[in-house]
Amino acid sequence: MLAIKQNIPLALYSSFHIGGPAEFFVEVKNAAEAVEALDYAATNKLTTFFLGGGTNILFPDHGLSGLTIRSNINHIERNDTQLKVGSGVYTTTLAQFCLEQSLSGIEALFGLPGTIGGAIRGNAGSLGTEIKDVLQEVTIIDNKNQIVTLPAADLEFSYRESTIKHHPRFVIECTMTLTLGDPTEIKTKMDGTKKWRKEKQPGGFTAGSFFKNPPGTSAGHLIDQAGLKGFSIGDAQVSLKHANFLTNTGKATKKDVMMLAAHIKQVVLEKFGIHLIEEVNIV
Repeated sequence: MLAIKQNIPLALYSSFHIGGPAEFFVEVKNAAEAVEALDYAATNKLTTFFLGGGTNILFPDHGLSGLTIRSNINHIERNDTQLKVGSGVYTTTLAQFCLEQSLSGIEALFGLPGTIGGAIRGNAGSLGTEIKDVLQEVTIIDNKNQIVTLPAADLEFSYRESTIKHHPRFVIECTMTLTLGDPTEIKTKMDGTKKWRKEKQPGGFTAGSFFKNPPGTSAGHLIDQAGLKGFSIGDAQVSLKHANFLTNTGKATKKDVMMLAAHIKQVVLEKFGIHLIEEVNIV
C-alpha cells in the first residue's frame, strides 16, 4: 500500500531550499510501486511530477498541485562490466560503487549531485563525460503505464537534453556498460574530480549550473565578464566563487531567483549578444 502524503514542503527536497507544498507526495521503492502511483494519479485525475534528488530544480513558491512521485529505487546489480542501476541511486554513490568494483567510465561524474534518473533526464555531464556515454538501455513507464525498456539511442541525447526532458516519463532503471580499470587510477581520477569541484564550485543552497554553456564559451565566464558576481535580488545571489551558480543566501523565493536570472540574461545579451538558456528545471 502506497504511503501517499499531503502538503509536503518541496523545499525539503530541493538543493535550492525553495518551494511550497506538494498537494500529494509519494516515494516509490520499485517499479510496481511506481506503476501503482501512476494508476492512483490517473484514477483520481491528478497531474504527476517526477522527482529525483532535487538538485537541478526550482519549485514554485506556491507549491505543486497533483501527485509528486519521488524515486527511491536504489538497487545496483553487476553482471561483468554491465550495471543495472535504479533511478534513485545518487550519482556519487554509483561512482563509489564503481571504484570498489574496479569499473571505469564515470570518474568525472563523482561528486555530481542528483540521482541517476535525473542524470538521464538532463544528460548530466562533467569534465567531458556525459551519462549517455555509458548508457545502453533505459527502463521507463510509458504513457499507457506500461513498463518498457528502450535503447539509449531512442532517448536522443544531446547537450543536457533527452526526449524524457520534454516528454516526461518515470525512469525505473538503466543498464550501463563500463570498462575494467585499475582501482588506483580510478581513485586518482575521482580525487582529482573532487578537488576540482571544491576549488571551482560553491557550496550552500544552489541548484548547480543555472545556465547552459553557449557554443564556444561558458555561461560563468560571460556572467563574470558582465560584472555580475555577487549581484543579488532578495536572497538570491550570483555566487562569488562561480558566476553560473545562483545561491539562496537565506530565504530566497522562486520570484527572487527568476528576477535575478532575467537580469543576468538581459545584461549578457546587451553586452555580448548571447542569449543564455536555463539548464535548471524551472517548474
